[in-house]
Formats: sequence, C-alpha cells, structure tokens
Amino acid sequence: MTACLRFVAAFLVVALAIGRALPLPEDYLLDARLEHLRNDAEGYDAVIVGSSVMYRGLDPGVIDEVLAREGFPLRTYNLAAPGCRTWEVDVLIRAAVDAMGDRLKYVVLEPGLWHPGREWDREYAYRYMYWHTPRATLESMLVTAEVDQSWVEKIGTAWMHLRLGARRAVGYGCFPELRRAYLDREPIAPALLEAARDGGFLALDDDPDETVTQRRTAFVEHKVEGYLEEVAELRRLRNRRAPARPNESDVVGSWVHRRQVEEIEGMGMRPVFVVAPYSRADRAIPPLERSGEIDDLLVFALPDRFPDLYALSKRWDENHLDAEGARLFSAYFAREFARLLRDGGPQRGAKGK
Repeated sequence: MTACLRFVAAFLVVALAIGRALPLPEDYLLDARLEHLRNDAEGYDAVIVGSSVMYRGLDPGVIDEVLAREGFPLRTYNLAAPGCRTWEVDVLIRAAVDAMGDRLKYVVLEPGLWHPGREWDREYAYRYMYWHTPRATLESMLVTAEVDQSWVEKIGTAWMHLRLGARRAVGYGCFPELRRAYLDREPIAPALLEAARDGGFLALDDDPDETVTQRRTAFVEHKVEGYLEEVAELRRLRNRRAPARPNESDVVGSWVHRRQVEEIEGMGMRPVFVVAPYSRADRAIPPLERSGEIDDLLVFALPDRFPDLYALSKRWDENHLDAEGARLFSAYFAREFARLLRDGGPQRGAKGK
C-alpha cells in the first residue's frame, strides 16, 4: 500500500511538473511574440490583445507614429490572435506583464460576451486547452452556471471545461507540443518572424498562408452583396440608437467584463476597449456598449463616421481590413486614444458617435 501511494505521489509530481512546463501555443507565433517581449530591451507602454480584427487591423508602427505627433511618444505591441477569447486574453495579458514588467500601462482589447457553451469544436485544440489554468477553469464553470441553457447542457459544458483544466494541469496528451517546443521546432517563415519582431502586426496582404488568399477570393466572388447588406443594416441600427434592454446574457457579460477590468486595473494598467469596424450588427453593438458600463470605449463600427473603413477597396473580407484599411484604422485609433490620454481619467461611455 505504501509503495502504491508513493507511486501515485511521484506520478502526480511528474505530471504537474509537465503541466507547468507546457510551452505557449505557437499559433500565430504567440510564443515567438512573447519571447520578443521578454528580450526587448526598451520595453512597451501598451499591448493590444483580442481577436483577428485586432491582430490584422491595428499596426503599432502607424499607431506609435500618430501618437508621437499627438504628443504621446509611446511604444505599442500587438499580441492579438485570431479566435482569441476572454480567458485566453487574460492569460496573454498576464504573460505580457511577466515579460515586460512595470512599464506596461495600457491594455487595448475588445468588449463583448463570451459564451462557454459555444466552443465544442475547440475542445481538442492545444491553444484552447492551454488557457484553462485553475482560475480560468473555475471562472468559466461559474459563468456556465449563469448562462441560458438547460441543466443538461450546463453540466456537459462545465464537464468539458473541467476536463480541459485537468489536461492543462498535468499536460495530458501534450507530447507533440512539448516535442515541438523543446526538440524539433520547425523553421518560422521569414515574413512571420519579421512581424513578430516588428510590433507583432501582420497584414492579411503579407500573410504567406494560402487559405488567407482563398478567403479573399471567396469574398470578392461570392460575398460582396451580403457584406453590403450587413453594412446597410448596421447603419440603420446605429442611426436608430435603440436603448439597451438588459437580459440574462447581459448580466453574464457584465460579470465577465467587470472581472476582466478589475484584474487589469489590479495590475496597475488602464484598459481601453475598442469596437472594431465589424460589418455585422450583432458583433458591433455588444450589450456592454449599449449599457454604457465601459469606461474607456472607442467605437469604430460606425459606417457613417468612418466610411472609408467600410469601403470595398479597404476590406479583405466581411470583417477584416486589408493593409491599407489597417493603416487607416490604426491612425483613427491612435487619434482617439490620444484624445483619451489628453482628457486624463476614464471616459465612461466615450463612444464618439
């Protein structure tokens, strides 16, 4: 019996050590970008996190240039990645703070809801498993208890997150990632490596991935009409300015939002929320924006105010800008960000309509 207990204890120690040694996901060079942040001698003042619209839309080179002209010589780095969710954003923010230290003062991120039951297709992805730290696993399960699902669905969703948390703790099934990180990492494409070292931004025009070009072709050939209809609907909703109507999802989103803000501010940083120039109305008008709960909020999903961001000549697909569109978006953002900095404290509901 004693020998059995010793074996179990030794197994757990080794498993937990493996879990702690898991490498950062290599998707979109997240690991290489964080390595750059650790090794950069000068440091950065602001970090951009979020989904693909942030990764492909905000160019730190343009942002820093405009901010300097506005009287704010800051250094910005883009750590966003396609498909990035709320708790993965938290993990990246903490990793950025660990890498850069006290100089980091601003976090630029997206508002919006995160529904814990809509991620089943990601369950076996290493990157999705990686963010399931004990704290994130517990919080995602707490949110699951509050969302509008049947108890059967809630139990299934909570069990999924618990499994992922257990896998993350002991590194179960992660040998390919360990081998990739420590033994035989494949060479990184020069364009991607240069982007990781130069602000972290990579325009869709410069991405060597063939599927990116295919997505552009599909948009031009088959989806332009649908895009224009979405933008017209977005314009109608924006002009109507319908009042917020709180519901159960809004309550959950508010809890997730407050938790994220408290954590960022607890690390001594100022969160600045950005609604990117989405075309779909349900993505561009999250309940948190309508409720006015966000302090520093910059909205660019305004086709009447920013028509050039919605011009077909500046779009890569329905929700992503091409390189020229990203340059314009970055300049607009920098000027609005400078306005927030010039005004001083948080600007509750500063939507710039």
